[in-house]
Amino acid sequence: MTILHCADLHLGRRPRGGRGSWSDSRYDDYFSAFDRIVTLAIERGVGCLTIGGDVFDSNAMLPATLAKTEAVLERLRVQRIPVVATWGNHDRPGYGGDSEFWLAYLAEKGLLLMPRAEKLSGIHETEWRFDPVVLDGISFWTPGWWRSQNEVVLSALAAHLSGQPGPHAVLAHLAPVGGGYLDQGAVPADAIRQFQDLVCFMGGGHFHSWSQFPREQPFFFVPGSPEYFDIGERAADKAVVLYDTVMRSFERIPVIPRPKHDLMLETDTPDCEHFVRKQLEPRLKNLQFAEGDMIRLEVLCPPGIWLDAGWCEHWLENVAGFGKASVSLRHPAGQSDSSGEGDGSQRAIEEIIHEYIATCEIFRDVPEETLRLLQEMAAALDEPARGDEIIHERLEAFFAATHKEA
Repeated sequence: MTILHCADLHLGRRPRGGRGSWSDSRYDDYFSAFDRIVTLAIERGVGCLTIGGDVFDSNAMLPATLAKTEAVLERLRVQRIPVVATWGNHDRPGYGGDSEFWLAYLAEKGLLLMPRAEKLSGIHETEWRFDPVVLDGISFWTPGWWRSQNEVVLSALAAHLSGQPGPHAVLAHLAPVGGGYLDQGAVPADAIRQFQDLVCFMGGGHFHSWSQFPREQPFFFVPGSPEYFDIGERAADKAVVLYDTVMRSFERIPVIPRPKHDLMLETDTPDCEHFVRKQLEPRLKNLQFAEGDMIRLEVLCPPGIWLDAGWCEHWLENVAGFGKASVSLRHPAGQSDSSGEGDGSQRAIEEIIHEYIATCEIFRDVPEETLRLLQEMAAALDEPARGDEIIHERLEAFFAATHKEA
């Protein structure tokens, strides 16, 4: 069988901000990305399309989102290409069971197939029940999504498969990491390695950049999201994987999200018009971009210099023609942003954080990424309505940037 694997579609997502019809066009981007994947599956004549979780961006479903999803999946049903999907943290199966689970609804309508993982109450310890989907003799399994118990259920599934006749394939909304981890979707590499002799294919998800495991002769693939989750996402290495279960060979096929440009400039003045004229405009002349592209700009400022980031964002969107702009200011670590005179005894927060990071084995090799993560998570506290969501987004971006391969 040839399997085309994707993940993290986030259908129904509607990023805010931007100019004009930005939010509506971004809503359509996620469906367009999925539609292109479906077209690829049809053109390649694959045996099945698999989705490694986060089919939807939220379990709170709008009618239009469900209708558009059904229309795309119907293209595959007409071509007799089955879809096998597992769920992720954004799909959020509700406590009411299938009645609150949109993937179960799509399975009931015959638009996709979904293996199951159920948590049972044992007498002495938690027990798990696994029910596969079988296609062309291959049993597709999933550990599901169980938050802090993801690693536990992986081990339970591996033990279960060791007593089952194969061949097996596993779909999991998880990704392996080499060292310490904070995200519930990140599991130790050994948790994935235990499946190496049990499965012919394992498709992952959750992180939005491509990775494969192990480095040589991989059997586990995280394809990356086909579209940017938001403008702050740094995970640019996105693809789908075409896998041949007989030859145990794969083809990595890149996917192209809406273009996003990342720039870093410096300024020694808070004068926005001067900054745009002397720094930004000359750089944009050498940047190939189209109207509607996204841009993320970081500006390095000396202590005490604060450029008006909002003014710059407005200029980038309404004068330069970007669909969405994000401008953030960065000040050198170890230097105070205060313009007042002092005795120098109070050090900058960044310097203190750098010292702490250097003492932690988990973060020692990625100090700049960790500092940025902490700063962005602190900024999320200023948005209580979306604080939890922003923190999760930043964690995903952090792990995508620091764990390309386990």
